[in-house]
Amino acid sequence: MIRGTLFAALTLISVLQTCDAYCNGMHWPPRTSDAFPSGWNNLTRTPARGWRSWYAYYTQMNQGMIQTVIDALVAKNRTVKGWDDKVSLCDLGYCSAGIDEGWEGCGLGVNNTQHYLNGTPAINPNLFPDMKGLVDYGHSKGVKMGWYFNGCGCMERREPASGWDINYEGDIRALHDFGFDAVKFDGCGRMCNMTFYAQLMQESGKAYEIENCHWGSCTGDDASSCPTITWCPFNWYRTSGDSDNNLGTWYNNLQTTVRFQTWSQPMSRPGCWAYPDMLQVGRLGCSFKTHGCPVPPNLVNWTKTHFAAFSIVSSPLILSIHPSDENLTPLLDIIGNKDAIMINQAWAGHPGTLLQTLPPSQPPAPPVQPGNHVVGVTCNNSDTTQQKWTYDATTGHIMQQGLCASSQGQDVPIVLLQCGNKSTYQNFTHDPKTNQFHIMAPAGSSKLYPECLSVAGQTAGAANKVDVYKCSTGRLQDFVIDTTTGTISTQDICLAGRASGTPPPSGVAGVQWWAKPLGPGKVAALFINGGGYNYHNANITLQQLNITTTFSSTSVKGGKVTVTDVWSGESDTVDSNGVWLTGDVPPMSSRFVIFQQSTA
Repeated sequence: MIRGTLFAALTLISVLQTCDAYCNGMHWPPRTSDAFPSGWNNLTRTPARGWRSWYAYYTQMNQGMIQTVIDALVAKNRTVKGWDDKVSLCDLGYCSAGIDEGWEGCGLGVNNTQHYLNGTPAINPNLFPDMKGLVDYGHSKGVKMGWYFNGCGCMERREPASGWDINYEGDIRALHDFGFDAVKFDGCGRMCNMTFYAQLMQESGKAYEIENCHWGSCTGDDASSCPTITWCPFNWYRTSGDSDNNLGTWYNNLQTTVRFQTWSQPMSRPGCWAYPDMLQVGRLGCSFKTHGCPVPPNLVNWTKTHFAAFSIVSSPLILSIHPSDENLTPLLDIIGNKDAIMINQAWAGHPGTLLQTLPPSQPPAPPVQPGNHVVGVTCNNSDTTQQKWTYDATTGHIMQQGLCASSQGQDVPIVLLQCGNKSTYQNFTHDPKTNQFHIMAPAGSSKLYPECLSVAGQTAGAANKVDVYKCSTGRLQDFVIDTTTGTISTQDICLAGRASGTPPPSGVAGVQWWAKPLGPGKVAALFINGGGYNYHNANITLQQLNITTTFSSTSVKGGKVTVTDVWSGESDTVDSNGVWLTGDVPPMSSRFVIFQQSTA
């Protein structure tokens, strides 16, 4: 039974990670109402913080487990840097418990659905025998309680005989009767009309914190995951698909918030926050999918970076690990950092956004030694590895000192082998109109496809990979054959025969600057180095931070603009040109700072 349930949960995870929301594939009619603008229910004027069960347990949960979570949230036994005495997660602001997928009584309703004839949602009585008692228990401890509808486990898509409205009404009636304070609406079932749900909640007389989990699909109807200036019948909304504990997923999800962060009219705003899914702090790098694990020492900086990134874009900060002391203790100084929380909660007219994407630091180039790797390097007349290239149009051979450029297929580095090698592809045709070298070569199978010789990069000082790839004007494929110098080049990159090429940059994410205004003369900035190598002295200017109007030139030149590290509290200053340098930032790390103009 456990094996079958676990298989179902893993299958559900796969569905959530690979599909668009069912809601947004239904081709709903145009939006019915603009009666619910941002902040209509006067809740979440700042981004929500709390806990939700999904990544902690997936569907493997019950009432007793949620009660244990409530106890963990209020346990006043935590030591957190910057906080006096012992504190609880509730003291830190994480004081809500959201019950996600897994409570439903799939098939217990009418006609094997998950709703009874009167629209009331069916609850699994073996897992949650007393839902109201559980909610009351949370309230007795001072914890807000959240629920979950339109889930992916039951996939409620069979229309009731009386129409869908009865199920909408039954959901909100149950939400009200059990006393819940918040609700998440997923995108798997048929009940996708966020406007109608908001109307029913408004009519109930109680305001609920509402998460729209329709996976970032922007449509022009009531099922959209995305707000407009006049329409936001929820309090936060998913901008992406589901997250996971892979090291780069949270970063990829972070990128989906940018479209809601324009400087002139951001769609992420008080009462209507962009949300790239639950935090993965305490889960990154774990060897299993559920519960979480103590943060490995090599991932502490990357965990800080993740928390900083979600803080600086004003995302709701929702924990989703099993809240054991073992899992929580390494995280407390991160999730409880007062400056990070302040940055997340601040509103000075903008939620924070991406400022700049930079190329990652490159690995050091190998020594310039002759060899059989064909690479692309910056042209240099004194480099003998770039010389003695010829092209024989009769045989189609590109040669250096009697050896032929040989391909094993698309995207595979070119090497120099004996001409006539039958296990590789050596017959190139040079097109004088486009200057491309054409060849038929395999691409992921034994079938041959038309490809072109390509240099995969233009990094100065590096021995860039040379391969064959789909013919395109957007790649370095236009080669000039110079019989006088014995070189073959494309856009000042020459072919060279080297002992080895520069290995491709490692890393799990990109290199970026993010920023968020915090008020007059105060801005937070985050530099992320998701690459595999140290990044030396990334710089940011006050002009790039869009704060030139709040930082006078005299203050900058007088050294009165301080830069404070969020994690260490150490201070620095910008230089006389209004520039600040990060220093060396290790791979999978960051600098999270606050720029502030002194009043002195």
